[in-house]
Amino acid sequence: MSAGPDNAPGAAQATTPPARHGAWRTWLWASAATVLALPLLALGGIAWLATSASGTAWLVARVPGLTVTAPQGSLIGDFAAERVIVALPGSEDRILIHGLRWQGLALARAQAAPAWLRIEARALHAARVELRLALAAGSSAPQGLESPVELALETIDIGEFIAPQLGEQPLRALHARIAIGADGGRLHRFDDLALEWDRLVAHGSLQIASAAPLEVQAGLAIESRADAAAGAAFGASLTLRGPLARLALQGTLRGAAQPAARNGSAPPAADVEATLTPFADWPLAMLGLRTEALDLAALHSAAPSTALDGTAQLRSSASDRPATLAIALANKRAGRYDAGLLPLRSVQAELQARPDDPARGEIHALDLALGTAREAGGRMSGGGHWAPGQMQLDLRLTDLAPRVLDARAAALRVSGQATLAVAPGADAATPPVATLRGRFSGGLPADGRLRALKLELDADASTQRVELRRALLTAGATRVALQGRAERGSGSGSDWRIAAQATLDDFDPAAWWPGREGSAWRKGPHRIDATLAVQGLLPRPASGSVLDTLARARGQATLQLGAGSVLGGQGIAGEIALRGADPAASSPGTSVDAYLAVGGSTVSLRGRLAPDAADHWEIESHGADLGPWSALAALGADAGSVAPGFAGKLDAALALDGRWPRVATRGTLALDELRAGASLRVGRAALRWTASSAAPQAPLDVQADLDRLDLGVQKIDSLRLRIAGSTAAHRIVLDGATPARPPRWLDLLHGADSAPGTGTRAELRAEGSLQIDAEWLQPLRWQGKLQ
Repeated sequence: MSAGPDNAPGAAQATTPPARHGAWRTWLWASAATVLALPLLALGGIAWLATSASGTAWLVARVPGLTVTAPQGSLIGDFAAERVIVALPGSEDRILIHGLRWQGLALARAQAAPAWLRIEARALHAARVELRLALAAGSSAPQGLESPVELALETIDIGEFIAPQLGEQPLRALHARIAIGADGGRLHRFDDLALEWDRLVAHGSLQIASAAPLEVQAGLAIESRADAAAGAAFGASLTLRGPLARLALQGTLRGAAQPAARNGSAPPAADVEATLTPFADWPLAMLGLRTEALDLAALHSAAPSTALDGTAQLRSSASDRPATLAIALANKRAGRYDAGLLPLRSVQAELQARPDDPARGEIHALDLALGTAREAGGRMSGGGHWAPGQMQLDLRLTDLAPRVLDARAAALRVSGQATLAVAPGADAATPPVATLRGRFSGGLPADGRLRALKLELDADASTQRVELRRALLTAGATRVALQGRAERGSGSGSDWRIAAQATLDDFDPAAWWPGREGSAWRKGPHRIDATLAVQGLLPRPASGSVLDTLARARGQATLQLGAGSVLGGQGIAGEIALRGADPAASSPGTSVDAYLAVGGSTVSLRGRLAPDAADHWEIESHGADLGPWSALAALGADAGSVAPGFAGKLDAALALDGRWPRVATRGTLALDELRAGASLRVGRAALRWTASSAAPQAPLDVQADLDRLDLGVQKIDSLRLRIAGSTAAHRIVLDGATPARPPRWLDLLHGADSAPGTGTRAELRAEGSLQIDAEWLQPLRWQGKLQ
């Protein structure tokens, strides 16, 4: 090519601006090429690192918000990790994956746009997946679900899937075949879907379109688990159709007729039709439900057994017009709650609210007939309304009989009215206040006569203040009164300042918690006189246990049992006092002083809860007569059984330092002339010990002596145990003597072929080590050898 004027050497030197412009353009293209090349090089480098175990470990340690414990293998190929935590940015949300592993993961070019990468894997397994996610309020349906990555998992298996929205029961044995971006990127499919939830097993499939309006097609076949402990066998089906923002649900349930059902009784059945709007404020646009002999226990292990007949129907003509939910159910299997049944005979309810404004609504009618199929247990009726920041519910109880609903309840009958109202605060910064007021009257059987019963309640509560102005219960001579106030400063982290008083006069606990028929608890007699006074500052809950919070409390609380109190026919008296010192005091923490006297025998407790968990406790009892305590122990015996009485004298002194699980303890205990039941007799037993779980080298010293033990026809003259050393290394010596003669062959074995033995002595010596898990998550393990 010939050189033009601009290409001449002289011209090049004379025309500097164009040369500078050419350099700038060259720099721009070079920079652009660098910018484009860096991600490609980085992606290539990351892919190269992900093919090796060392590169994988380096990568996962540098991903923000990702924590991987004990990674093994490579991300591309086969990989496993003990635990994976994914922290979502800008929130406290977490995803925890335990026991993660996959096989045969490979990267490939996507099969269709807009995806640019395809990830394939033969199998993915996880022992447990936990979602710790907060539900987002006011979310809207996505406009599209196109994915830049195609994902093809031939099989995925999750042992447990836990999420707050599932309640206490997790999904189990979750299995699926997943294809994200299938059919040219138009579909996301979940095939061969299988899962278990409580007593239910489900199989089916689900697919959703990636482009608006995100059409959904899903079908599930549901049945009761074969190993379900209770509940009738049934089969059910659910289908979902329509766009994600407005889904049509149809479901049927059919159960097998129960062998115990009366002739002509229909088997359990339910049919439901609903329109779901999961992203709207009112997620249930339409509902129609009809049930026949429906047993809730077949659906969930925590539910009572029922036989529900009835309907539930949601009627709505438009989003800006009131929608009405009408419920009418009858329970043919109504029964006591303690028998695993539901003490509800029927329920009638009608609620109304506008779909576009569900924060406002009315309860036009609410009527619950309580009781069993054979006996009425009262009625609860009422109505109310709700609106933003406010609510009112008016309830009327008529002839409520708790013993009919649950045999463990008191045999009283009560009627009355209660109102629960929520009112907005004086301004936007003041939280709403809930007010509860109620008056009830009735009768309580006691001592062969019916005592007139009255109950009055008057209380307010908000997030910053709780005030119980009046809680008064009277039943004959029994009087229970409580009033108090708790208030905290501004902010949810402020401490609570509490002032409260309570009194119990002539209170018989068996009248309110009767226990089993024929039990010693029901026979009594009982009478409790007590007073409670609380004055001080309770700090906001600590991150640890309740003890951590109490250790930082200030003020005092005292509970006293009156000298005239009786429990199980035994006179009792006692007191427990908590006093919290100022954190700046020389001995910060909360001191505890308590004693309990039963029939003249006293057990005392002194201690201190320390903010640094360096707690100290002392328990003492000197010359205590165990006979009266035997009567108290009999109160816990089952009806019809005879609790073995015991008698004797007890001397004990115990000291404990620290807080579980790291504690050190020492003490002495002596029993004289112990008798338990008709067969156990101990002349004297003594125990002295020093032990600690805080450190393996902490001293371990145990001395136990027993003289004259009679256990039926078996007798022991003496028994001695010595353990000395530390938890990690100690010696054990055990010897005993019994009047029982050894077998004749054992005498001959030792050469004693003359006079037979008059008794037996035995001795055991050993050395060993006790292994204690610092958190007590594993059982104790002792290893040693006999000498």
